[in-house]
Amino acid sequence: MFRRLRALGRDTAVVAASEVQSPPEPSPQAAWVACDFETTGLHPRYHHRVVEVAFVTGVGDRIEGEWTSLICPNRDIGAGNIHGLYGRDLINAPRFEQLLGSMLEVLHGRVIVAHNARFDEVFLEAELSRARVELPPLPWLCTLELTRRLGAAGGRLQDCCAQFGVQATDAHTALGDARAVAGLMIRCWDRIELEPVTAQAPWPTATDTATACPRSSRSPERDSYLRRLAMSRPSVNGGHAELAAYMELLDRVLEDRRVTDQETTELSACADLLGLSVEEARSAHRQYLGSVVAIAKADGVVTERERRDLASVAELLGESLDDIDPPAASRTTQGNSGSLCGLTVCFTGALECTLEGEKITRERAQELATRAGLVVQPRVTKRLDILVCADPASMSGKAKTAREYGTRVLTETAFWPLIGVEVQ
Repeated sequence: MFRRLRALGRDTAVVAASEVQSPPEPSPQAAWVACDFETTGLHPRYHHRVVEVAFVTGVGDRIEGEWTSLICPNRDIGAGNIHGLYGRDLINAPRFEQLLGSMLEVLHGRVIVAHNARFDEVFLEAELSRARVELPPLPWLCTLELTRRLGAAGGRLQDCCAQFGVQATDAHTALGDARAVAGLMIRCWDRIELEPVTAQAPWPTATDTATACPRSSRSPERDSYLRRLAMSRPSVNGGHAELAAYMELLDRVLEDRRVTDQETTELSACADLLGLSVEEARSAHRQYLGSVVAIAKADGVVTERERRDLASVAELLGESLDDIDPPAASRTTQGNSGSLCGLTVCFTGALECTLEGEKITRERAQELATRAGLVVQPRVTKRLDILVCADPASMSGKAKTAREYGTRVLTETAFWPLIGVEVQ
């Protein structure tokens, strides 16, 4: 489906690195598009998907424009620590096929330029195949091969940019990397020949059914439950027992670090039932956040994973971390292993916490759960008690099924303290 135009002069003269002292004049009519895909993993063969796409278009040695969007992959996000995207960022993003019109328009009549182009090729091919769109052979230029041909040492995009004097920012974002590829392309322009792409007929067309969602314009989270509560709850005197009951409910709602519309309705109804005032409900929210802060600070180090977790909880509660003083007590847990003993548990997605300096593998997680008295299950069924995931907004098949069944979903950071495991 794809024909690669290498900078190695292998089987075509369309793209070839110049080895003469006086390079030929580049064609001013040659149109190109620098592209980058951020993905859930390394190869679509293992069901990995695109989570972000960016195109920077140009003609000759001039940049024309750029286009980018987040993409909902309908699966677990994968290496969020690399591309900085998590389920909550993508759950409302458009699907790949919903933006086909824009992408097909950008690709038409242009040489596609990418760094380590084979990686981007296979993902583009897989996504187009999934959308049942067939294109004529596409011309590709790999800047990794091009820069190595021209004397670059190493292969990483950032390293090549540094050696060729190209400014590169926002690494591992689709637009940042596409801009870097475009910069390399322009910097090497006088040392390559790039002929205009001839007619690519028949060329399919499509109409976008969704709006592009750039990383910088992710939709803000909806108003938190607390803000809704403050607008409507009358001030009714409550008591300590009622607050404790509400805290327990709040802990259950937030253990998967998501607050659904249904949970919002149920929390509001429970606050009404318990007779809590706005001030008392906010006190419960602040106490909960304070306890999470205390857990994160107990070992003297707040990791990036813990910072993300704290920010997520604070946002859902409508509170500021700056105003929270954690309880003076040492590390506590939100439960104990006995409370989960005998329950069935299943894990989904890549885990992120570490134990004794090593990342917890799926096998180690299952071993720890078994040691705590839980029964590990390989899949989600209606009888499953708990699903554990690193990403609270995971779109894995297991997570979707668990939510359909109403299965209890726990994040890693909530699960390990419940079974008495001290993780980092």
